[in-house]
Parts: sequence; structure tokens; C-alpha cells
Amino acid sequence: MNNLPKALLAIHNPRWEIVSKRMLTKYEIFTAQNIGEMKKIMDISPEGFPNNFFSLYMMDANFGFPGKDTCAPAEEIFKSIKKDYENGKVKFLTITGNPDLVEKTNNKGILCFNKSDSEKIFKYINS
Repeated sequence: MNNLPKALLAIHNPRWEIVSKRMLTKYEIFTAQNIGEMKKIMDISPEGFPNNFFSLYMMDANFGFPGKDTCAPAEEIFKSIKKDYENGKVKFLTITGNPDLVEKTNNKGILCFNKSDSEKIFKYINS
């Protein structure tokens, strides 16, 4: 039986999925290929809360919409785990290569790093 904490990874760029997995050595990794699959893995209840919990949620801010200037996917998932995040029970971070989207996402209260800040991403994951 694996005693590692669980991480849910939702990255649409295959290269970045590989990089992210290399950063998550202290986690049992689950991956989602789209927002519907992510919600299914989390087993989101009709009330909007997950029944399957993860220690870390890491996703593209615009997951499912590569190149688009939207963080709606991150907002949707963050809403379901926000209370646990605020209580320090889980970590949630988003990444993107778009500096404007980093700012937009952070301004909505959702932690977002530029993909070029891999050192900061690694430090947060392993903090």
C-alpha cells in the first residue's frame, strides 16, 4: 500500500506534464486529461465538494483551453477545495506560460506561477 500523499495533476502540455511529474516525487500522482475527468477523479458531490481528497492540486490555469486568456477552469476546481486550502489542509497551484494570465489568476486569489518559475513551483510543491 502506498503511503505517499496524493497529487492531482491536470496539465495540457505533455512536456510540462513530464516536468511536473518529476517535481512530484513525494506524491502518488493522479492525472486528468480534461476538466470533466478531473471532477470525476475528485468525485465532486452535487453540492460541489470533493469526496476524493488530494494533498496537492496542480493544474494549468486555463486547463482545457490552451492559449486562451481564461482561468475559469482553475476557478471552478478551486471553488470546490477553497475551504480546505484556506485551512492549510491542501495545496493548490496553477501554472501558465502567459504572464498576463498569471496576474489575472493571482488577482482572483488563486496561486499561479509562470512555467518559467520552475524553482518557485518546486519550492511550493515541496514546502
